[in-house]
Order: sequence, then structure tokens, then C-alpha cells
Amino acid sequence: LLAPLFSLALGGGPLLELSHEFDYVRWLVGDVRTVVANVGRVGDLDIDVPDVADVLLDIENGALGTVHLDMLDHASIRRCRVVGTDGTVAWNALERSAKLFSHGSRAWVDLAVPVGSETDTYLTEMEHWLSFSGANNSPIARGEDGLKALKIALAAAESAATGRKVAL
Repeated sequence: LLAPLFSLALGGGPLLELSHEFDYVRWLVGDVRTVVANVGRVGDLDIDVPDVADVLLDIENGALGTVHLDMLDHASIRRCRVVGTDGTVAWNALERSAKLFSHGSRAWVDLAVPVGSETDTYLTEMEHWLSFSGANNSPIARGEDGLKALKIALAAAESAATGRKVAL
């Protein structure tokens, strides 16, 4: 049923290849209750899997989220917006920026974001891993987090294949 949606030789298409978006949705707003997805192969990439996925997430706390994943856009984009009762946070990973729009003041305020290169990010990850390896500390991201992101991706693939909402 799901085989046409994934190709391990090609990394699995957008649902598997770009699954970190599911990670940060969970980190920011909570665990996912149900998933509805639509995927397609709309570009001219020489791949045998979908190149675009739109995923609607029903979050356990009552929030709704939308994740758009595509392997087509030549302009790299990795950003997120969280809209809440008191304001909106807009984050852009590639620009290393975050802003808060306060509904009260009706103005955007820049939030402090550590600035560094992508290499710095990987070095920080390795230093973090080494700091808890063999100690009693807990890592920021655990295997359980990766498993939950994978379950969201698989539920999205099932939803796209069946046309139904899938519960996690």
C-alpha cells in the first residue's frame, strides 16, 4: 500500500527526507493526534516517488498545524510560524532569525537567536552528545523523538494512500 510513496534508494521522498519539520512541530506545540495528507509527483525530477506533500496535523492540545514539504523549490526554505492567542512567532532557520509579533503592541520584535555557521550547529550537536555519553545526563533529542517523527511520516503516507484521516 505505501510502497509507491517511498523509495529507500532515493531517501524516501519528502515525507521521510524532510521529516525534521515534524520534529519541530512536536517540540513547539505538542504531540500529534491525527494526520491527513496529500502527496503528489508534480515536478520533473527523475524520481519514482512523490516530490510534494501537504500534511494537516491535529495536535493533542487542540491546535492544528500544516506542514508543506517539497523537493522542488530551488530556493532552500526552512521556516515555521506559530500563531497563538497573544502573538505570532516566525522562525527562519536559513536566515537564523526569529521574530515575535505581539497582538497587544501590534509590532514585530526580533528575538535573540544564536548566530553561527551550519558547521557550528553540527559541532554543537556533537559536543552535546559527548557531554551526556556515558554520563547520567539526558540528551535533548531522544530516539523516542525520532520514532514519533517517523510515525507521523508513515501516518501521512497512509492517509495519502487511502484518502483517510489516520490516528497515531
